[in-house]
Amino acid sequence: MVDAPVLSLVGRAEPRESWSTWAPSAIGHSALSSGLGMLMSVEKQAPLKSLITFGKFANVDMRVAQVLSAPMAEGTRNPCRVIDLDVGHLGKLRSIGQFALVPEEQLVGRKVIICCNLGARAMGPYTSEALVLGVPHPQSPEGQDQAMPLYVDGSARCGEGVF
Repeated sequence: MVDAPVLSLVGRAEPRESWSTWAPSAIGHSALSSGLGMLMSVEKQAPLKSLITFGKFANVDMRVAQVLSAPMAEGTRNPCRVIDLDVGHLGKLRSIGQFALVPEEQLVGRKVIICCNLGARAMGPYTSEALVLGVPHPQSPEGQDQAMPLYVDGSARCGEGVF
């Protein structure tokens, strides 16, 4: 069993250029070398996307939601779950996502981060109204994008914004 990531706080991302302005004497040569090495290996796997303005980021409506149910979907191209979500004062939404490798009992009752302003999207015979944010599942089969959801602490309130 693989533990899913937990989003515990929001950090401030520094621009890429800041990596090149660090002085080895300020952080230690080995820390600089390993830090740049990690950055370089990450870039080989998934390069950084182009910069966006804060205004564009602020347009993404991310909220806390609680998973009410997550049965397996039928009739989708890849194995998916039909995830019913409680989004507090915003009501209930449905998400269809590739979380098939995560047992339903690990999902139900947990709080996740969703994006709820992408519009509806057909997923086989279902309509997905929200996107549950996640990271790639390490055991995802070739050709699938199976994921593990980003969980938040249980004390977070459903419908609250994420920033």
